[in-house]
Amino acid sequence: RAAVVLPDNVLFADGDMLAGLEKQDSGDIIIDGKNVNKLPSNERGIGFVFQSYALFPFMTVYDNIAYGLKVQKKDKKFIKQRVAELLELVGLPDVGKRYPDQLSGGQRQRIALAICRLAKSIVKGTMGYQYLEVSFP
Repeated sequence: RAAVVLPDNVLFADGDMLAGLEKQDSGDIIIDGKNVNKLPSNERGIGFVFQSYALFPFMTVYDNIAYGLKVQKKDKKFIKQRVAELLELVGLPDVGKRYPDQLSGGQRQRIALAICRLAKSIVKGTMGYQYLEVSFP
């Protein structure tokens, strides 16, 4: 298994390893110049998109994206602005009131990537899963 940090801190690796769900066989995982081998998952700042997209079916798209920010007790105005930015970023500015089952597979994938983007790190692909090329500003 391998993990490589590409230019601009874009990550390409086994997602389970990067997220801290599995320990690498050898070598180090370096994120932003910091060795994270011993850091727990919640301290790595890695967004992880599961192949099923892991969206809450009973919550709107807006609430799915806002969930992590609400857990962090962010200000409501900040949450509203950030969710709007992320929906715009993934090209779906008008779907915030819809539920996941009202979206196409590609739209659900983009919502999952918006949620991933909240972590500020980008998982570009995962070995053993479907590969996906993503570019965010």
